[in-house]
Amino acid sequence: MQNLQDQEAKQLFSKLIATTPTNAEAYYYLGNIYFSLAQKDSAKIIFQKGISANPGAAPNYIGLAKVLRDAKNFTDAKTNLDKAQSLITAKDSKGAESAQAPCG
Repeated sequence: MQNLQDQEAKQLFSKLIATTPTNAEAYYYLGNIYFSLAQKDSAKIIFQKGISANPGAAPNYIGLAKVLRDAKNFTDAKTNLDKAQSLITAKDSKGAESAQAPCG
């Protein structure tokens, strides 16, 4: 049953990527499905494609860091986590600036 659900989810996210190729979350979830199926090379490729498609979105850097950490590549894992953190911090600071903008 789980294998069937994983296959259906892979198809769903693959179709979503085909129709909206810059959708970072679709790559992230697809990569996580591959990771959970112990298909680490496929997960790495999907996360890398997600980064290429939308380099300003943090989730795929986090997913790639997970794969790299699992492969004991701690230096590159940290680099990707740092990149994700910088994107999240930049997004948060932009949101705070617009929230503080004067009205009228």
